[in-house]
Amino acid sequence: MKLKKAVLFPGLLTMLLSAAPILPVLAAPGGDNPNIPVRVQKVRGFMEQLNLSAAQKEQIRQIRQQSKSKLSTIFTEAQKNEMRQARQERRKPNLSLTENQKTQMAALRQETQQKIQAVLTPEQKQQLEQLRSQRQQLRQSKQPGTF
Repeated sequence: MKLKKAVLFPGLLTMLLSAAPILPVLAAPGGDNPNIPVRVQKVRGFMEQLNLSAAQKEQIRQIRQQSKSKLSTIFTEAQKNEMRQARQERRKPNLSLTENQKTQMAALRQETQQKIQAVLTPEQKQQLEQLRSQRQQLRQSKQPGTF
């Protein structure tokens, strides 16, 4: 029995240590609270990992709030109702966006990202790019048909 523990423990330790660099990216910030949307948990996780100052957090909060207000003007009332309904039912909304709406949303996303980038220090920008790269690699590894 002692021999099995001696053999298994180093292997387990190696697995845990090799996964340690990606654990913060995989961990769901805010825990597994089903009342907090995953996208909000991800944003909070990025903000925690970037070690933002209180002033930076407030600036980013304002930028995101402005973006949210602008975004709501892009959607029709029917689309807003669909989003509310989908949120309650915990499903993805079917918005049937027009090309114009898609263009407006892409422009707003780019504008928001640029404003947030302007708030970050060079080190934070570099760290954010690393986190995004890790997230993209994780997404690609989860795609159907991959092992």
